[in-house]
Amino acid sequence: MHWVTAYIGAPYERGAQGPERYDCWSFFRRVQSERFGREIPLLATPPSWREIAQAFPRWSAEYDWHPVAKPRDGDAVFMGRLRDPTHVGIWVADLKATLHCCEGGSVLHDARHLAMQTWRVRGYFTPEV
Repeated sequence: MHWVTAYIGAPYERGAQGPERYDCWSFFRRVQSERFGREIPLLATPPSWREIAQAFPRWSAEYDWHPVAKPRDGDAVFMGRLRDPTHVGIWVADLKATLHCCEGGSVLHDARHLAMQTWRVRGYFTPEV
């Protein structure tokens, strides 16, 4: 059984911090901590989509997550439905897919399924240079 199985179906709620419900950031934090041993800061969800889009680049720079062209297992996947990123997931290298928590609960999507859900990858980020 693949490790992602334990994370599939976690309930989503905007602004939720876990452990009963998660938004994308708190879900990202949980997986990073449990699976990759990375402590990610708890950050409040900004009130508007515009503020979320502005926060993502600031957060990645502040916490030393650097953009990469080729993602590795556990890297952050910044996504958006428009131009700017408003959503984060975790790259699962051996499955070539993104684990993320969104409306309906956490799911694993490959590139085709992300596109079907109108998510566009806006960049991959790693905590190591």
